[in-house]
Amino acid sequence: LVNNAGIYLAKGWFEETADDWMAWYNSNVGSMVRMNNRLVPGMKTKGWGRVIAIASGVGTKPLTDMPGY
Repeated sequence: LVNNAGIYLAKGWFEETADDWMAWYNSNVGSMVRMNNRLVPGMKTKGWGRVIAIASGVGTKPLTDMPGY
């Protein structure tokens, strides 16, 4: 399983809404949790599998126009 989904809108701190943050979180984090919950049990049953989560460099060097990302 390779978790590599991610969305963002280029908005500043004062343009983003709480709904924007929830949508991004649901897509960027929630999708990973849903896929893990769906596929990892089968990997455990088979005794084999890998989960890879790919992230962006923005996680360590945030950009001013993407605070929610």
